[in-house]
Amino acid sequence: SNEKGRGYTSTCCVIKPHAIKARQVGSILSAISSAGYGINSMALFNLDIFCAKEFLEVYKGGKNFHLMAEEMSGPAIAMEICRSSDGSNRAVDPNV
Repeated sequence: SNEKGRGYTSTCCVIKPHAIKARQVGSILSAISSAGYGINSMALFNLDIFCAKEFLEVYKGGKNFHLMAEEMSGPAIAMEICRSSDGSNRAVDPNV
């Protein structure tokens, strides 16, 4: 989102389970930083099969829906990534 007066733009980013299993977290975080974004907050959570199916509901009825849901279940990382209005990628305190 880009809210006037906050001094930065932020969005949600999710590293999905298959990327974690493939040990790609480091390269993904490097790509985020190289693109000019900082990480304001990060949390690891477990996406169970039921939540994965809900997340993928737009694909329900497709021939690979259950396979996609199984692939999507497991540990995931949610982040708020941000960029300051001055173009720097330092983390920004949203309470300031």
